Amino acid sequence: MIIITEGYGQLGNRLILYSNFILFSKEHNLKIFNPPFVDYANHFKGSASNFIPQFPSGKQNKKVKNGKFKKKFFRIFLKLISYLLYAFPIKTRLISTINCDSKKYKDLTHYRLDVKEFIEELTYSKITFVKGWKFRDRTNFLKHYKALKEYFEPIDKYKENITPFIQNIKKESDTLIGVHIRRGDYKEFADGKFYYSDEVYVNFMKQMKELLPSKKIKFLICSDEKIDEEKFRKQNLDVKTGIGSFIEDLYSLAECDYIIGPPSTYNYWAALYSQIPHKYLNSKDDVLKLEDFKLPDIL
Repeated sequence: MIIITEGYGQLGNRLILYSNFILFSKEHNLKIFNPPFVDYANHFKGSASNFIPQFPSGKQNKKVKNGKFKKKFFRIFLKLISYLLYAFPIKTRLISTINCDSKKYKDLTHYRLDVKEFIEELTYSKITFVKGWKFRDRTNFLKHYKALKEYFEPIDKYKENITPFIQNIKKESDTLIGVHIRRGDYKEFADGKFYYSDEVYVNFMKQMKELLPSKKIKFLICSDEKIDEEKFRKQNLDVKTGIGSFIEDLYSLAECDYIIGPPSTYNYWAALYSQIPHKYLNSKDDVLKLEDFKLPDIL
């Protein structure tokens, strides 16, 4: 059994980290518990039914009385226990800890879940507490991709909005290009390097039209702030903004034919989930080429 004790960043980061452990779980038949994912668990079919997010999902839990309070209490309790365990690392056949944020692993680019020495370390104990962002299992992505698709399928209430929304858009186009505009925290992140203006996105969208001249292109813009569609239409761009909720926008992007956006695990996950050609906008001066669009692998 592996217990993930820390969440990192927002939804995209949490999905990527959890996915790597799900791949590892499928390959080695281990149980994964991920209490920090409880912040987002109710949005996905694989985790919505569990009091504590886990893979495999196990039996469906009935609604727990005072569930929110009990989940909060459990997380505080787990945080305290894991703090003590990481402060005084142990390694026994019963319990062990792996803290990729510690000095022991500081020079490690990734903790490879598909490398023998790390597999042995992770499976040495019956219960292993893990902490860190570096855990990766690239080898088993395609092999167990279906498990990720099923576990992270959005629950029906979201799909009931996404499906007709996307169907109506696609009736009006040959090619739907997802554009993720991230503002909010990106004004400060990396000194604002990826905080692009509307004009920058207009330029990228025009580049996409030039790359696909024979196509009837429509752009789906999803953002964490309100977008003025008319501003883009005045630039001869056929645009539609997302539904609005972060889950519905994420999985609407996953229905597009191409996705562009600043470096962010949010737009990367949308492309990863549906295996859509994807390109990070690494600079406001990027020149887009179709050969630079790739089908994402697990980060």
